[in-house]
Amino acid sequence: GKSTFAEYLESLPESNWKIILVQAEPDMRKEKLAHEIIQQALPDKAEAVARSIALLHKYLELASQNEFVPVFIIDDADKLPLETLKFLLELATLRYAESQFRIVLFADESLTDRLNDPGLNNLASGMVYNLHMPSLSRDQLSEYINTRLNAAGEISDYPFDEDTLDSIFRLSAGLPAGINIAARQVMQNNFTSPEP
Repeated sequence: GKSTFAEYLESLPESNWKIILVQAEPDMRKEKLAHEIIQQALPDKAEAVARSIALLHKYLELASQNEFVPVFIIDDADKLPLETLKFLLELATLRYAESQFRIVLFADESLTDRLNDPGLNNLASGMVYNLHMPSLSRDQLSEYINTRLNAAGEISDYPFDEDTLDSIFRLSAGLPAGINIAARQVMQNNFTSPEP
């Protein structure tokens, strides 16, 4: 689902984009987030967490001088503390000459409500654009599972019949995270069940 899409965006071969993908955590303060970014952007300067925010400013200056677009993709951004979300929105307002940070937040729908918080609303206004990924259809669910199984390697016995796929679809409501959980559970049950 969204995490796979985030990883896909990170892999895009845009010549003037410098994409950094960060996995958000519930306790991720702004200094830790800045350090995660700097570890990827400027690994030779990433020793001290305390200097990471200042180094982000240097990174923006470097982007301007070398004419690249710094893009930060934050996966599971809905897990971030409010203070860290505010920090990200403030980063998006920074400018150095013609350069600015581009920030893409991958999250569940609860992020929309959080961005409407009075402390964030003014920063987010005019800068936030939402893209909602719809649930998968029943046919898309089959394709999704087949793609995941093929990525895992060669499968000698296909673990799902049509009734099982229908059950997975009902349980997951077509959401990729739910599909993964339900399919994994079916496969574990099949693996641990004794042979008749």
